[in-house]
Amino acid sequence: MPFHMGVFGSGRIYLTPPATVPDGTQAYVYMLGEGEDAVSFYRRLVLIEPEDARLYNLLGRAQLESGRLADAEASLSRAVQLDFGFAEAHFQLGRCFTAQGQRDSAASSFHKAADLASDEALFHRHYIEALIALEEPDAVLEALAAGLASAPKLRAWAESDPALTTLHDDPRWADLFKEE
Repeated sequence: MPFHMGVFGSGRIYLTPPATVPDGTQAYVYMLGEGEDAVSFYRRLVLIEPEDARLYNLLGRAQLESGRLADAEASLSRAVQLDFGFAEAHFQLGRCFTAQGQRDSAASSFHKAADLASDEALFHRHYIEALIALEEPDAVLEALAAGLASAPKLRAWAESDPALTTLHDDPRWADLFKEE
């Protein structure tokens, strides 16, 4: 049974599922304090609750932020394994692959995240950026069309991003941005 998460003061609080304990307490509380090592904190929590994809995602993010890329990949892969429909975990895994220089894997993960949360412009943007890095202009335009259809906030970024200026002369670009 997954943890419940909330914010209290300057730290995050995690409550285990309600449990009956001798003193009548209904939950155990774990709090990430200011200045505490997030990797150690989340590692402890996944040991307590090994089937919670959200905790593996948070552990992977903390590992990614601390530069522990191999550990982050393992944690984020576990999050995806536990919940394949967890778009945020696919997105973070894409960030990890990008940091490792694994462009194809990054593009695949960002694509999955964008498919799962089609209204999330950030996921589409990272997918498109991964395709630009792979130098696949046809795939970029296809992904941009899909992203604009489901995440209208993507439009402002696409119109102003310098990495996309090489596509402005393509007739398909004009079709994507014609006024209706």
